[in-house]
Amino acid sequence: MDWPKREKRFDLVLILYSFAKNERLRIKAQVGEGEGVPTVSGIWPTADWLEREVYDMFGITFSGHPRLTRLLLPEEWEGFPLRKDYDILQQDDAWVRENLGIESGQ
Repeated sequence: MDWPKREKRFDLVLILYSFAKNERLRIKAQVGEGEGVPTVSGIWPTADWLEREVYDMFGITFSGHPRLTRLLLPEEWEGFPLRKDYDILQQDDAWVRENLGIESGQ
């Protein structure tokens, strides 16, 4: 979650579930702009893609991640679309014009 006016603007939430015990654990941490958090993909391999998605959409980095690259957007995409201060229309126009050679239909 993005709270741009807070000192630590992001809330990072990790939800763990045990099928064997039918128990849930929620871990919530505040993360500041430019701060990284340790990856959990070494413990839970399925976190690999989830951490990549968080990086792609919010720009939160996970130290120790084996391949922290964009997952949904092209590598040359600038910015992070789920941040509240992100101007999607301006970015979309520039990317479409540069990569497709046409004017965006927005």
